[in-house]
Amino acid sequence: MLATSLLLLWGEAPAAPANTPVLKDKENACWDKSVEIQGKVSMAKTCTAQGTVFINSSNTSLDCNGATIDLQRQFDNGLVIDSEGKKLENVQVQNCVFKNSKFRTVYIGWNAPDREKEEGNSREKLYEVTPRKINLTNISIENPGSSGIYIDDYVQETVIDKARIENSPAMAVYFEHSSKNNTLRGSQIINAGSRDKREAVSIDSSSNNTIESNTFTNNKYGAVFLYRNCGEKFSKDKNQVLRWMPTAGNIIKSNQISGSKVGVWIASRQSVDQKNIGCGIGYYGDKKYALDDVKNNTIEGNTFESSDIGVIVEDDDNKVTGNQFKDISKIAIRVGTPMRSKYLGKPVKGTVVEQNRNSSSAPTVRYMWGSQGTQ
Repeated sequence: MLATSLLLLWGEAPAAPANTPVLKDKENACWDKSVEIQGKVSMAKTCTAQGTVFINSSNTSLDCNGATIDLQRQFDNGLVIDSEGKKLENVQVQNCVFKNSKFRTVYIGWNAPDREKEEGNSREKLYEVTPRKINLTNISIENPGSSGIYIDDYVQETVIDKARIENSPAMAVYFEHSSKNNTLRGSQIINAGSRDKREAVSIDSSSNNTIESNTFTNNKYGAVFLYRNCGEKFSKDKNQVLRWMPTAGNIIKSNQISGSKVGVWIASRQSVDQKNIGCGIGYYGDKKYALDDVKNNTIEGNTFESSDIGVIVEDDDNKVTGNQFKDISKIAIRVGTPMRSKYLGKPVKGTVVEQNRNSSSAPTVRYMWGSQGTQ
């Protein structure tokens, strides 16, 4: 699963072709091929558009007025917000329905090879020339070909508010490495990850994000997983880089999570056999395991229901507090990591577990493999 090509999972986000028509400061717009949006644009309510929407300019807004953009599996993406290596901020997209993208529906980032970007720019420069302050409000994504929304590396201050994402065969929302200070709130995520056996929301080496007041329903393999990619295929893939940012400071708060094997998994790669994917950070334990780095995150005030396990914690100094558990079949909260404990003698420590309520017959908390915490 982990070795699956990212291109197969998500596809590419191509730049707008040179002959792409530009719609600028236009009302009641409708189109039947890919377009670039500039300024303030609104769609005709009765329009069913086709083609990718490209946004490459700051201070741009698109109000679809409830209209539909149907990609018909002919276009890789529905919306591409690409900074192209320059400053891009203050973009608003609202009231849009996207259907049937060939790959991922929404891409936000600077679409260039990761290693090329990092070798040519400082981290500070990358944050300057990657999108920030992007707002997606009241958008619907139906039946994407892979993932729903892809937040690429170094994107910051993106807010996804009141979205509905349904039937993503891969992840519904992915936060890529070195992104930070992004928010997913008030949204509905339904039936994500079934094809690729993935979680609904992936937070991969991304920090200080907020996942709040969302409803996760029937995401079979998981709702929110936090981890650090180990630098998969680093020696062979020119696009791969080593993650420098820990997955830290994230807040998972006031969400309704039901119908998952695991609701929230902190350090979800900690005990996964990754021997066949060429981890750039190196291995331990018979060259199978790579250290995850997911500390100082908070899981607070969520409701977990009709799931196997509510929360798994496999790294140090995280907080699980004020959550409610109903109809949990195995364990409400599991603290501990088997392989790091076994091979390195480093059980999970510093976990704060307090004020959680469990009305199911499953145990509320189990500290395993020598882990310690405060209940």
